[in-house]
Amino acid sequence: MHFSAALLAVTAALGGVAAHPSRHNHAHLHAKKDLEARQIEFKKAGRPQPSPEPVRIAAEPTTTSKAARPTTSAAPPPASSSSSSSSQPSTGGGQGFVPFCGSDSTRAARNSNKRATYDEIMYKGNTGSPGQWGCNMKIIDKADAHAYKYVSKFVSTGKKYTCACFNKVGPNELLDGFWYSAVEFSVEKAGQDDVYMAFDSDSQGGCACGPGGEVPRTHLGQLSGTWFEWDWGSTPNGGNSGADVSVLVAGAMGLPYYGMSIAANGKVCSWVKSDGSNEDAYMPGMEDLDGIGCKGYHEAVLEVLLGDDF
Repeated sequence: MHFSAALLAVTAALGGVAAHPSRHNHAHLHAKKDLEARQIEFKKAGRPQPSPEPVRIAAEPTTTSKAARPTTSAAPPPASSSSSSSSQPSTGGGQGFVPFCGSDSTRAARNSNKRATYDEIMYKGNTGSPGQWGCNMKIIDKADAHAYKYVSKFVSTGKKYTCACFNKVGPNELLDGFWYSAVEFSVEKAGQDDVYMAFDSDSQGGCACGPGGEVPRTHLGQLSGTWFEWDWGSTPNGGNSGADVSVLVAGAMGLPYYGMSIAANGKVCSWVKSDGSNEDAYMPGMEDLDGIGCKGYHEAVLEVLLGDDF
């Protein structure tokens, strides 16, 4: 499922670029930069749809994000800073499953109007509850991982790495989630600092990761680094899930790659290293391709290894 290509171009009109997850039946978005016309092209399920400007996904009230992107002259207006998910919150084990975004009634309200697209091509999916953008993802304790359907485990293969996770659709109902961070965390010592994240169903987004204590950003302020793109329990695709590694943003902006490997239920299905070697990952020049990465599963625990030593 790759939407990094899609977001890759939301900033085409801004003079920048973004990334995407592989097609294993996920909502597929694509966008590429047109240096002259600076137009944006989005596509889902292989069907392109041109648009002269970022597409607004109208559905829920405008919300705000905790880590709003840096303001630049070329960037969209910044959102105010109020977060739905704190950075690396401490969690106690043994809680079992805790509903996302509060009560079931709150979640029902959130899901009552999920589809809002340009010519019904783009799919918003689950971005949290009204006023709580990003509450469809959270850090959990290892002891509670078994209680959730959709889980990712982040492990460092050496030095410290920091990740920022986001929904495909941002807090202001635009396809600009890669400007924001719903949850941030760092991992350093394998087996000690591993981070477990759980996701609600029908969530599409990514986690941008890089070495050190801060996630790399482009000169325009978008999250860069290496992306772990995910699509969990896709409603329009029968509950299928998928994931991939993408360096489309970094590649488009001439920025370095960082090692990342994804394994679904114990099987490695997408990886890249800092030297550019890769398998089933989205690399520069692959913006138009689909079906790359991890697919063929519904529920899963994905293991995301950060660094080259895998």
